[in-house]
Amino acid sequence: LLLIIKRYRVFTTMPSATNVYVPDRDAEQPLLSPEKEIATETTSLSGYSLSEQWRWYHTMTVLCIRLIVDFVYKNPFVFYLDFEQGLNVSYMEFAYIMAATEAGCVFAIFLGDLNKKYMGSEENIMTFYLLICGVASILTPALSFWNVDGDNELYVIIWCCCLRFIVGVSFANISAASIKFASQYVANVNKITSIITVLHYSWPLSTVINIAAGYMITDSWMLVFVWSGVVLVAIAAASKLMFKCYPLRLQAIAVHTEGETLDVEPADDQENFNGLRVLLSDTNSLLIIAVSFLMSFRSSTLYIVTISLWMEDTFGLSADLVGWSTLTIIIGEVLALIAVRSMSQTFTLKSIAGLALSHQLAFGIILLVLATIFGNDISLIAALLFTAMLTMGHQSFYVVQQSNAIHYAPSPRLAFLLLLAERSSQEAASIIALVITVGVWIAFADNAILVFSALWIGCSMCMTVILFIYRSEPTVKSPFQ
Repeated sequence: LLLIIKRYRVFTTMPSATNVYVPDRDAEQPLLSPEKEIATETTSLSGYSLSEQWRWYHTMTVLCIRLIVDFVYKNPFVFYLDFEQGLNVSYMEFAYIMAATEAGCVFAIFLGDLNKKYMGSEENIMTFYLLICGVASILTPALSFWNVDGDNELYVIIWCCCLRFIVGVSFANISAASIKFASQYVANVNKITSIITVLHYSWPLSTVINIAAGYMITDSWMLVFVWSGVVLVAIAAASKLMFKCYPLRLQAIAVHTEGETLDVEPADDQENFNGLRVLLSDTNSLLIIAVSFLMSFRSSTLYIVTISLWMEDTFGLSADLVGWSTLTIIIGEVLALIAVRSMSQTFTLKSIAGLALSHQLAFGIILLVLATIFGNDISLIAALLFTAMLTMGHQSFYVVQQSNAIHYAPSPRLAFLLLLAERSSQEAASIIALVITVGVWIAFADNAILVFSALWIGCSMCMTVILFIYRSEPTVKSPFQ
């Protein structure tokens, strides 16, 4: 907020400008041609540059956006049993509510072309969906607050399903738009994986909020939804002000090569508005989408089992202690992000993908052996350790998948749609995981960890097919392409 106020004062003290050519260029369109040697001239007014580059405060703004959206999305997974009891529904009825969230994420792919057509930029997409996600979150516990239950329980389920559907649509669009928004301003494509890694710190940081949420739930589970919705609306307004005061639209830049001004090639309308058809005809895109399905099925069952069912059912932890147990997830995710960011400077994507999958298989096999001997009760400390290590393997591969979508999309302009398709595929898998996970846990009782560890190993083995995409050349090979 201080940065916004400072910037506002700068703009109000700037001298008025007349007869200055300021071309209005879309931030999504490439401004520089990689095939030609380019020199740029930036028009300035009394020392104030009209051209803005990506700065640390832009990173922090996008990180905050992702942080609260990630929390709103995954918090019910962490406190699955608590929200189920708060709504006074059965585990299967709550699974339907959570499945509606995933259905919203799947549906988001069909809004991809409409978003680009009517909202234009990723900045506008993020702001719009932050607002509607905030309103949906605030309204989620409304019927329970008014004591609509008993014979009217069906109304509560339908109400929550509709609002969580909106949350799912918003989460998918914001997640894809934020990655595309940040990666398109990276001057060196070798650092795309690095910037994606930084933005993915929102996931472990959002888990930290679950510690506070655990204590809040002990007072009232409704407060979690209300306060997170209020914060979403506040961040929507603050981020819009930030990008207004510190714009990333490159204006007033004359681009020359050998004395001639270069025109930006307009986007191909056929490509922009039939993007889904292009993705479904591209082998690499199909592989990325299919592997994302397997990755999400594995991770969704992993989170529900290790943090909610395992901790509360086997070890009997209360809601506040479950919140503290999520620190193991944070440790695993942070270790993964540190490792991937370090390796991205020297290792290829193929090498990082191979290491991440090897990590998943190694710890999955060890857990399978221990579960065969001890069943579910392998001790609380061992359970927390395996939760951290299994999460580390998932998070490291997840960053690789996001980088794959940027580098191996059919064209740079279709990267956003591929990210959205990837998210939709992940949530389709999560729907299946939500429906079957608790049932499988109850059915296999003391041997449930044995069954799930075998399932996680199988998913990791199938995910190795992603290594085939690295036989082809990436579509993003040079800055601003």
